[in-house]
Amino acid sequence: MPAQPVAALYLRSASTNDAAIEEQRSLCTALAESQGWRIGETVVDNGVGGMLERPGLTALRTCIAEGRAQIALATEPVRIARDPQVIENLVDFCAAHGAELMFANGAPVGSVMTFERSLDAMRLWARDMRNEVNA
Repeated sequence: MPAQPVAALYLRSASTNDAAIEEQRSLCTALAESQGWRIGETVVDNGVGGMLERPGLTALRTCIAEGRAQIALATEPVRIARDPQVIENLVDFCAAHGAELMFANGAPVGSVMTFERSLDAMRLWARDMRNEVNA
């Protein structure tokens, strides 16, 4: 990775919600600045939910594939997708292009939630939801 990696921000809200997008932007920007990453492109899917192929996510992949960013940064995995396989596919895509997928996850500034920890948290959440339904 370059001395000052470039982060591409991915911001998404399923329903049109400018305040949620700005909150995500703020969290991602604060994390990027605390890590010494330069913010390159910001792609937004505002009001885009329930679709596997989102215009902003496609733009993020293009940015990564063309080498314009070394980090794809979102606030949490569900901003990418609720399906862990879709997230894993993006992780593999990023890795194939020399980039990393990272999440701010509302964590304190200066810390990064890795994909593995995020995926573990998603699995625990899914298990808890199944247990509630089956109770």
